[in-house]
Amino acid sequence: MRLAILAVLALTAALGWGAASSARQTGVAPVGSPARCLAVASVMVEAESESVRAGRMILALGETNGASQADMARTRQSVEEAERAVASSRAIAARFPPDTRVDATTKRHLMDAVSIGALRTELADCAASPAAAPAPSRVVNGFVREDGQDRPGNDLGMVEVRTDDFEACRALCAANDRCRAFTLYTPPPREKSFCWLKHAAGPARADPHSVGGVRR
Repeated sequence: MRLAILAVLALTAALGWGAASSARQTGVAPVGSPARCLAVASVMVEAESESVRAGRMILALGETNGASQADMARTRQSVEEAERAVASSRAIAARFPPDTRVDATTKRHLMDAVSIGALRTELADCAASPAAAPAPSRVVNGFVREDGQDRPGNDLGMVEVRTDDFEACRALCAANDRCRAFTLYTPPPREKSFCWLKHAAGPARADPHSVGGVRR
């Protein structure tokens, strides 16, 4: 079987949600609300993660299926784009109040009745919403938490920690008198995280793979 056919089948299965539907929207959170945005982000994480898995399967089978180097390169690019989309969706979800939960009814409606293209557009609108702005006063045990932010440079050192273990990274910084800030970096495929301790909090920049902390 040619790689192109396999790719179409796999990615169609991964991204096939969203045929038009006349399903009632009773109980569905309104567009632009935190609950709706969180549900959109959750659906996108699942959809793009499935695309990553499908793409990796294609790459693993590519050589035995006689795939060309051009085919393999295109598939790798698709996997990388899906990995970035997963990280971006997670970063957007993290901007909303921590007590906001994914509404099951809204999530099911999105999966059944909204296309992936429309969900991408809606997620971009959610990211631009004032409600999605990271709260500068969000203090966690003496540190201001900065979701989706990195402060490059000023490194004291790096320690590998469990995936997304913000508290472990915060504790390492808190125990070091020289540490004024840290960045918890979790690159795709999100199998591990790296805690970078910093002697100064330099200028911040957006990074969907990072969560920062600055000592108060």
